[in-house]
Amino acid sequence: MARGEVSADKVRRMAAWLARHDGDLRSPKADAYLDGESDRPTPGQVAWLLWGGDIGRGNRDRAREWAERTRDRLIREGELEAATPGEVRVGTAVQYPVPEPPAPTE
Repeated sequence: MARGEVSADKVRRMAAWLARHDGDLRSPKADAYLDGESDRPTPGQVAWLLWGGDIGRGNRDRAREWAERTRDRLIREGELEAATPGEVRVGTAVQYPVPEPPAPTE
């Protein structure tokens, strides 16, 4: 990824991992780190950074949105397979509609 090369499998995992930790960026502990009240980032912030995300408040969704758009394009182009519920395995990206985001503690 650092060289600008991202495989289709890596895009799938990136989208899933960033989606998994999206709520971590909105937690009180994450805010404390961004506000300088804590000297340690949260594990979710570290995971987000390792997958190419930005933990700042302004552009934090950019990497997740890119990964999701790219994953969806790769599925449309046939480079990735869309998973069905019976085919889900480790590393498979699955999206479920959620009527409202869960609370930070959920």
